[in-house]
Amino acid sequence: SIKKKATQNNYVDKFRKKAILGIIDILILHWIKKQPLCGQDIMDKLQKEFSVRIGPGTMYPILFQLRDDSFVEIKQYHKKKIYFVTNKGKAIAREAEKEYAIIQEILTF
Repeated sequence: SIKKKATQNNYVDKFRKKAILGIIDILILHWIKKQPLCGQDIMDKLQKEFSVRIGPGTMYPILFQLRDDSFVEIKQYHKKKIYFVTNKGKAIAREAEKEYAIIQEILTF
């Protein structure tokens, strides 16, 4: 039925957001390893690739924590702050990607 399908889709949407937020720091490191980005670019990428919308109040504390942990550094370009992954961030991202691959293998059926 239409109602059942809507409920299933709602659950999948909630699950997707929960899963993405659980790995968002690693996702950010992965993305900025390929190309430095600003916070808005990251939020747009989450929306485009996963249909997950988060606001600045969620995004920037995550980015600041990554900076405090020395996983990213920030450079100011005009009015934008651009985030670059550090060598420490690259190492953490590689380890996390290995763990994620194991989880993905387990979940593949």
